Amino acid sequence: MFALALLWGYGDNTWVHGVGDGAHWIAQQIAEVFPRHRYLLDRYHLLEHLYGAMALSGYSPEGIKQWVAEQVARIDQDKVGEVVEECRSKAAGGADHPLSQMARYLENQKEHLDYRKAREEGLPIGSGVVEGGHRHVIQGRMKLPGTWWKEETVNPILALRTLRANGQWEAFWN
Repeated sequence: MFALALLWGYGDNTWVHGVGDGAHWIAQQIAEVFPRHRYLLDRYHLLEHLYGAMALSGYSPEGIKQWVAEQVARIDQDKVGEVVEECRSKAAGGADHPLSQMARYLENQKEHLDYRKAREEGLPIGSGVVEGGHRHVIQGRMKLPGTWWKEETVNPILALRTLRANGQWEAFWN
């Protein structure tokens, strides 16, 4: 990751904007590699969690849609704390209630929810482009019918496919 960033002009004053699915290891890895960074929870994953928590709580589809829209509007206004309290209120004290779990999830992701600032700076709030590239470059080769891989050959093959996809094939071999 760092080598690619250097190749594309990364320097001491460069800010890195990362978007991911909320896995802590991704945010930690970005923080370790890039001291000047911002990590954002992918918007789709946020919505997936909000819709899922409400659906598991037994609300109607219409009620879920309206509630999620209201909470996302709050998050976009940097009012994550209000959303956490709303979740806790609806969970009525049940620690294992899906909305209590949602409140904990939001608290753990609080510093990764600044969609407003990302939009103001023209930065992406979703990881769809990267996931599309993953599907095309990586899965397109690794998941062919009838293929199998030895652990030691996977990374070299993926490195070559990535070089080709980034238009760096000739430069690598020269």
